[in-house]
Amino acid sequence: MVWRGSPIQEKTHLKDRFELILSEILRAEWTDDVSYHFGASKAFLERAGQVIEDFDLAIAAHALARGAILVTSNRKPMQRLPNIDLEDWGPSVEGAAP
Repeated sequence: MVWRGSPIQEKTHLKDRFELILSEILRAEWTDDVSYHFGASKAFLERAGQVIEDFDLAIAAHALARGAILVTSNRKPMQRLPNIDLEDWGPSVEGAAP
């Protein structure tokens, strides 16, 4: 779709579309418990010399804070975290180790 309007109209149109998307997407809040798990996990990984990306760690911290299962196809770095429940729903490769 090509938008043909003034820059102000285009900005308003994009803002309205963005707000519509935000209203439809469920998001987990960043709580104090998430902050605790993020900090504790980051410190644990740094002491072990096995850091992972902060965005991955943020996702893991949400799962840990909620006691949820983290579904990911990026298991290798996440397995470094103690007490995290992981599931991989990615396509299985025949003959590959789980």
